[in-house]
Amino acid sequence: MELLAAMRLDLAQEFSQNVDVTQLLQCLPIQPQDYLFNRLRGCDKHCPLCGAPCEVEEMGHTVHKAMLHRPKDWSISPEQMPSAYWRYVLVRFNEKFAEKYEREPAKIPDKWKMITVEEARDSLNDAFLSGQY
Repeated sequence: MELLAAMRLDLAQEFSQNVDVTQLLQCLPIQPQDYLFNRLRGCDKHCPLCGAPCEVEEMGHTVHKAMLHRPKDWSISPEQMPSAYWRYVLVRFNEKFAEKYEREPAKIPDKWKMITVEEARDSLNDAFLSGQY
């Protein structure tokens, strides 16, 4: 307990000294405002097919991710399965997307081809009415 009291006293004395905070911040190797800006800004890449922004927060990543779709060279992890709506859209317009963006058509799972227009519409309604997006 004495050690804690001594540490508290040392910290109180250190913080009670007149320290120019602006000068102290300028001495830091990374400026806090630059760090926060870059961290909050995130990735500036967008999906080449639909324009959805990359949702990866870490800087310097090479695989971009978006939750609502699955174009050819973006990754969606199993816990981020695209909604039935986006799976339906990609199945229906796969050839047109490939032609428009001069790519090979995406390899689409057979299960995705079984999604009906009603299931796609329900998925879209559920996502937006529940506040998920």
